[in-house]
Amino acid sequence: MLCLVFLHPQPAQAVEWDELWLNDNQRGTQAFEQERYEQAAQMFTDARWKASAQYRHNNFAEAITQLETAQTADDWYNRGNALAKSGKLQEAIDAYDEALKLAPDDVDTLANKEVVEKALQDQQDQQDQQDQQDQQDQQDQQDQQDQQDQQDQQDQQDQQDQQDQQEQQEQQEQQDQQEQQEQQEQQEQQEQQEQQEQQEQQEQQEQQEQQEQQEQQEQQEQQEQQEQQEQQEQQEQQEQQEQQEQQDDEAEEDWPLRQILQGIPDDPGELLRRKFQYQYNQRQHRSTGDKTW
Repeated sequence: MLCLVFLHPQPAQAVEWDELWLNDNQRGTQAFEQERYEQAAQMFTDARWKASAQYRHNNFAEAITQLETAQTADDWYNRGNALAKSGKLQEAIDAYDEALKLAPDDVDTLANKEVVEKALQDQQDQQDQQDQQDQQDQQDQQDQQDQQDQQDQQDQQDQQDQQDQQEQQEQQEQQDQQEQQEQQEQQEQQEQQEQQEQQEQQEQQEQQEQQEQQEQQEQQEQQEQQEQQEQQEQQEQQEQQEQQEQQDDEAEEDWPLRQILQGIPDDPGELLRRKFQYQYNQRQHRSTGDKTW
């Protein structure tokens, strides 16, 4: 905090004081001495006294206004103090320079100017530090933002990589499933084909066996027919032979008969009846002779 001494105006002459007794300036002076600075500033009509009261009341802006028409070194000195208290340090230094032009050796002005210059330098240094700090903060924020952006990009890349890996894995699984399904279908088709081939082979074999059986049966039937035919032929031959033998036997048996018949009168009907009777008797005789008791 700047500690600057404000110079008060010189009091009026005694004669003039007596003449101005109970006027606004005197009442303002009384209020000022009683440290009622706000009321004093309202009562004073003198700009310098009004500025002094405003300064004591910490109303530096109004004090600066009252000293806009500064003429003396004290006016410039007091204006510089008010500007310094208002934080307008460079303007305060300029006001001190104006005061020093009028009073180059004024110790208070030189001291206040040095104090304000140091305060301005400190302020500038602090501002520079603040600027540096702000720049550093901005840089840190930018670095953090860059890091965050990089992290976000990395996270997005990681998510994308994970998503790509997941998609690749799903595609691979689908491909594996498809291949397994195709292999299964191929295997089933192969098995069906093998079963079909086996079935066809079995059917062909059965047909072959049936055909062979049929051929064997036909051969067997032909053989049986051949045998039956041979037996039939043999039987017919046997029967023919037996008939022939029988005829021969009959012929032999009939020979005496024929001789007898030659001596019989030529009566065909009678002869035929006798022949039949004779043959019948012969057959009855053979049948009785062949019967087994």
